[in-house]
Amino acid sequence: MNKNIEILINDIKKIIGDRFLSAVLYGSYADNTQSKTSDINLIVVIEQLTALDLKNLHPAVKKWKNTPLFMGKTEWFASSDVYPMEYADIKDRHSILYGDDIVSGLKIDKCHLRLQCESETKNLLIRLRQGYVANSSDKKAINELILNSSKSLMAIFKTILRLTSDEKVPNDKSQVINKVSSLIGFDAKFFNSKNNNLIIQKLIDSIYDVLKYVDKLETCNKNTCKEV
Repeated sequence: MNKNIEILINDIKKIIGDRFLSAVLYGSYADNTQSKTSDINLIVVIEQLTALDLKNLHPAVKKWKNTPLFMGKTEWFASSDVYPMEYADIKDRHSILYGDDIVSGLKIDKCHLRLQCESETKNLLIRLRQGYVANSSDKKAINELILNSSKSLMAIFKTILRLTSDEKVPNDKSQVINKVSSLIGFDAKFFNSKNNNLIIQKLIDSIYDVLKYVDKLETCNKNTCKEV
């Protein structure tokens, strides 16, 4: 365990006591695929979390680079229908550093997953269109628009793979892009272009194709939802 995380967990134990239920590391650090710029993502679940707890935890968290996500127990288990994309990603790549395993038994309905994926795809398409029409002559702004969309794009692509296959989603970004482009039928070669105007134009058109694909996915029937 990372020494700084170990210190933080020990501090939380001292402050919260028996109400400290679990600490979950997720993302690239959980499976040792992190880069130098990767964030350390940590979820801390506390029984009956209060505002006073947060105040008391401030000195411990202030010493740490990345602020953990603090959640109450009830809140944690009642949120997989609201944030199914995030929960599916956590379920795929996580490590229990302290306390109960609050992840492995999570149930994530594919109908909830598809709905959030459609919403995120529409939001991304709107942001890209607005950003491009406002800044198409500004190379720096276009570059930032592409960079800022990459995280959302990858989350959407991974979700599409989860919706269409029971296979584990690869961590390698190029593999994810190639799988999704083959599935939906768009040419992903533009991602390697050095022309940012070309990239953003192709990206906007491709995201529209993605949206149409996600909209037609059938993950529910009248009686049941499929689980991830």
